[in-house]
Amino acid sequence: MADVNGPDILVVDAGSSSLHLTVLGGDGREPAVKPLIEPAARETADTIEEFLRDAPRVGATGHRLVRGGPRLLRPTVDDDDVRAELTRTAGLAPLHMPPALTALDATRNRRPWDHRPRAGLCTRA
Repeated sequence: MADVNGPDILVVDAGSSSLHLTVLGGDGREPAVKPLIEPAARETADTIEEFLRDAPRVGATGHRLVRGGPRLLRPTVDDDDVRAELTRTAGLAPLHMPPALTALDATRNRRPWDHRPRAGLCTRA
C-alpha cells in the first residue's frame, strides 16, 4: 500500500550567511533539523551531504529562494531552464542568491542519476 502521507521532503534555506536544513515528514513531523549554521560556500555541499547521511530518506527537495525574477513567481520544479533563469536574475539579490544557488547545485549534483523532484519557492518576484 502506498504511503498516503507522501514522501519526506528536504527543505533547504540558504541565505546570505546561513544554511538551514530540515526534513519535513509526509505527516507534518520534522524528523531531522540542522539549525542555522554559517558554512563557507565550499562547505555547503559537504554540509548537505553530511546532514542527509543521518536524516531519513527524502523523496523530494524544496529550496527557499529570495528572488526568481519576473518569470519565476510560484513554486517551480528545478530543471536546466529554471537554473539558467535563476543565474540570469541572481543580481536582483546579490547577497542571497549565490549561496542559494550553491545549495541548489549541491542537491542537483549530489546524485546526478537521482531524478527525485527539486523545486524552488521564490519568496519575492
